Amino acid sequence: MYWTTHIAVGALLGSRSRSRLSALAMGAISHPLLDTIPHYDFKNKIFSAGDFIIGLALLNLLVDDRDNSKIILGALGGGAPDIEGGLVYFHLISKRRAYFHKLFPHSKTSLARALVQESLIIAAAYLIVKNNQKKPPSNPAFVLPVRFKLNSVPLRPKS
Repeated sequence: MYWTTHIAVGALLGSRSRSRLSALAMGAISHPLLDTIPHYDFKNKIFSAGDFIIGLALLNLLVDDRDNSKIILGALGGGAPDIEGGLVYFHLISKRRAYFHKLFPHSKTSLARALVQESLIIAAAYLIVKNNQKKPPSNPAFVLPVRFKLNSVPLRPKS
């Protein structure tokens, strides 16, 4: 599964969580669950680096001017296990020390199928997160155009 997909789903789960800790946990739990879906793993360092950059760009698009900590922690939890793969690709750790992906089975599929299914997952996660972030309109129709000051009306009649 592409790192970008794990980031998108983790961000989605984080955006729907009630706490930062549950956002991180739900993102981390989503990783092995997504990896059970048949997918294509990049063998090329350039494509892997591109996936990493696209994932960061997507995360940048998902955050807004509100508190984004749960979105970021969910994405971090979802994407963190694949950092291990990047460390192996760039020879920063040996393959035999990469334990996470040995614990969970991976099913393989073609590149074309993987691109379609993961693009749909990423798009759905993006749209759900962005839809949940919609702000109420700054000038809703039910607000009266005249503003009243409470202290301008005396509470007691003058005697």
